[in-house]
Amino acid sequence: MLISVTHSTLLYGAPIWEPAIKFKKYKNMLFSCQRKVILIAASAYRTVGTETLLFITGIPPIDLLITERKESYKADEISKKEQ
Repeated sequence: MLISVTHSTLLYGAPIWEPAIKFKKYKNMLFSCQRKVILIAASAYRTVGTETLLFITGIPPIDLLITERKESYKADEISKKEQ
């Protein structure tokens, strides 16, 4: 549940601010938030790598979730225009 709430919070408005993840500073901030939650969910030590944690928990990286949310938003906008 903690992961779900965190992702919902991080992904709120993602289609609007998605271009910001091209900057390493902002991408690292998002990965840091996601990593803290995944560490708790996996009951892992801080020394475990982020990629390993993502694999163990089966959670995609936050930047992919943001891109997916943006593409979904675009598809919805296109379908609304066609109607």
